[in-house]
Amino acid sequence: MNLLILTQYFYPEQFRINAIAQELLKRGHTVTVLTGHPNYPKGKTYTGYKPYQLKKELWDGITIYRVPIIPRGKGKNIQLMLNYLSFMINSSIFSLFLKNKKFDACFVHQPGPIFKALAGVVLKKLYKVPLHLWVQDLWPDTLSATGRLKAPLVEKVIHRFVRLIYQNTDQIWVSSEAFISSIMRFGPKKNPIYLPNTCEDFYQPVSTLERQLMPDMPDGFKVMFTGNVGSAQALPTIIEAAKILKDRDDIKWVIVGVGSELEKAKSLVKKYTLETRVIFLGGFPATSMPQIIAHADVCLATLNKSPIFSLTLPAKIQSYMACAKPIICAIDGEASRVINEANCGVAVESENPNALANAVIALRDRSIENKAQLGKNGRIYYEKHFQFSSVIDKLTSIITKEQKDT
Repeated sequence: MNLLILTQYFYPEQFRINAIAQELLKRGHTVTVLTGHPNYPKGKTYTGYKPYQLKKELWDGITIYRVPIIPRGKGKNIQLMLNYLSFMINSSIFSLFLKNKKFDACFVHQPGPIFKALAGVVLKKLYKVPLHLWVQDLWPDTLSATGRLKAPLVEKVIHRFVRLIYQNTDQIWVSSEAFISSIMRFGPKKNPIYLPNTCEDFYQPVSTLERQLMPDMPDGFKVMFTGNVGSAQALPTIIEAAKILKDRDDIKWVIVGVGSELEKAKSLVKKYTLETRVIFLGGFPATSMPQIIAHADVCLATLNKSPIFSLTLPAKIQSYMACAKPIICAIDGEASRVINEANCGVAVESENPNALANAVIALRDRSIENKAQLGKNGRIYYEKHFQFSSVIDKLTSIITKEQKDT
């Protein structure tokens, strides 16, 4: 098949869509990507790119078209909005010039705002290209949950925009089964299909003997959070829990990642004089993460308390499971359900520092054998439900079926 992937974020930015595109190419499909100029996560355009020009490049056999985009800067509300809108508008305009490419399907990878799907709707309307949308975040609900959407009129406009996107999409995929009922209220053409997140095959268990030395990695029982440090990730809850356990010098909290709330998190750690308890290691390439996760005694997934986030299954959970690490999940709803079903860790109430601190102590006090078994349970669950090759099989099957039905 001749496939177009529409995504605001792509290589050299570190997103899982890179590996998915590569795998589709390996399976014999022609892959084209319509994206922006890389500027995530630091908000500055990468060296070698000019944000306000059109650019065509080839990466690993994949043709990439980059449209002008306003960099996200420091992630403030107005900067982010300009970043999102510039990609939506410019990708939609550029899609008008893709008529001769004759794509068999377009799928939109949607972490973050749904606005980016507009270019896919343009392609569908003008050139009859079947449109698929892989929903990673519910909009506009996520905006409300993070406190970024406060004007009722704006919320109403975005609701109408979301309805337009969903009703003009041939098939919606959801990364969490719990998303389905929320999407159905917008009247999509068909029931959404569950297509879970996955992770690359290099996410594997790494033994103590195999793991690489990291000078900045602290000693002690390490509770590790990885990924985006944003407004939804409830970093204050982690830091408050660390404060509760401040006298436990054997417990270290390791934050691996960057994001818009990183400096605030560091300031809170300094305020509580937790610099020897909470360690920030910064961001790393995805290929380095299994080695880093190997140093964790337990991995941590957190989100804010919100009805919307209770429907979410963050992609980091699949990564933790693939690496066979026990998990503490401080997320209400679907994520906790999966952890309990897999019997791979402990689930506690979101935004409850005391519950989180107690869970850390409880896991700290379990035997090495018990913690290892929790990790193995997670790996078994991952192989059954989230294996990379199986998810790609399902993805291509959905597109092929829709192509035949169109």
